[in-house]
Amino acid sequence: MSSAGSTFDLEVVLAAARRLGVELDSSTQLADLAAVAITRLAWRDGPLEDWHAAPASRISDAEMLRANVATTRLVRGMIGRLLDDDAPPGERDAAVVVGGAVRAVVGPDRRLPDGRTLAELAPGRRQLLLLQDHASALATLWARGFVEFGVREVLSVLACCAARWCWRWWLTPTWPNVVDAVVRHITATVRDEHLPLLLGAAPSRCGDESLAAMLLAGPDRHSSDMASYVVRAGLGRLAPQDCGLPPMPRRPVPSTYLSLVWSRAPG
Repeated sequence: MSSAGSTFDLEVVLAAARRLGVELDSSTQLADLAAVAITRLAWRDGPLEDWHAAPASRISDAEMLRANVATTRLVRGMIGRLLDDDAPPGERDAAVVVGGAVRAVVGPDRRLPDGRTLAELAPGRRQLLLLQDHASALATLWARGFVEFGVREVLSVLACCAARWCWRWWLTPTWPNVVDAVVRHITATVRDEHLPLLLGAAPSRCGDESLAAMLLAGPDRHSSDMASYVVRAGLGRLAPQDCGLPPMPRRPVPSTYLSLVWSRAPG
């Protein structure tokens, strides 16, 4: 792969990843985390958030959870060959692969876990086009980075973003810790009669062990009721210390590196 020389030091990114508990020498972990970041940026953090947060929300928290996982699974399946050690693609080929994955994510006929197509979820054609334009702009940014700095370099920055800001997502190395914390909370709530019954009745087949196994496999492969149960259990409110993880640094890599993959880095 190409290198950015004095303007890009891959060791800076690898060291940041190690501080986050991630080893990017593993092509599998690198591809997993890159898929999470691509999904977060091109799908979750665009106009979709407005559809979700509107007073008349187009998608519930539970369905957003399932859709995020399904999207991550789709992206991961499409970008897997980018890190093939035997035949890694060139920078322009990698741009084609990632661009194709992004187009698939925001395709109007793409069907979400709740059965709706993306066109049916969107408030209107204009809003769908805004989502597609948002995703396309990011794919263009990443393609430019592949050519200028290298495929593994840009994917490594994406992976650090995922490890820092997406640690509660399926497919990250911290997801098993999150699952353990959710199951512990549910178990304590159900067994302590003095706690308010916030969770409601558990969906069928959601005993402690089966719930953990279902979450590890991916909430998109199971019912909306199960996803709703997990959301009510406080998945989105978990802090790193709740999951046995160290505090996360505010910025995993310098802002100049983040600008290669993220037009507006989160706070």
